[in-house]
Amino acid sequence: MVAAAKGGHESIVCLCKEYGANDYNATMMNAAENGHASIVRLCKEFGAVNLSRAIRIAASSGHESIIRLCKEEYGFKYFDTALLYSAWKGHESIVRLCKEEYDANDVNGAMVLAAEGGHESIVRLCKEKYDADDIIEAMESAAEHGHESIVRLCKEYGATDFIGAMERAALYNHTSIVRLLKEWDTIQHGN
Repeated sequence: MVAAAKGGHESIVCLCKEYGANDYNATMMNAAENGHASIVRLCKEFGAVNLSRAIRIAASSGHESIIRLCKEEYGFKYFDTALLYSAWKGHESIVRLCKEEYDANDVNGAMVLAAEGGHESIVRLCKEKYDADDIIEAMESAAEHGHESIVRLCKEYGATDFIGAMERAALYNHTSIVRLLKEWDTIQHGN
């Protein structure tokens, strides 16, 4: 049943149920991971209950149709997790959906995770709700993972504490980012 879901074989999932298979939650997770909305729907009809996990998996994998299915057909209301996972993995359309249509609130967390993943367009998408601590955390995360363009973007958005980001860039041997941050720190403090 689970393998059939992974491959998108709805008729085999139904056949497996006829033969007594009942691992509906695991089957639904595999369908969500692989973007098979019809099988997610089928598993829900069979009795699968873990929609929040299916949404998280679909968001990580970039399957907007699963997110929409859970909202529109099952009334699911909590999309912060989907926002975070899609931001981290770089799925901008899901970030936009969760943020703009489904009122997900953890935009600051999404910005930090997008910075970690190197997803500049998502950092830009989340900018209107950030606070100073989150922009510094986003800069540090981007520096640690070697995303210089996002480090620059965070400075543009007002990050002024460069020491933590410099330390994290140094820890992972991102020399050009260390130099850039040291230059900014010197200009700011005259050291």
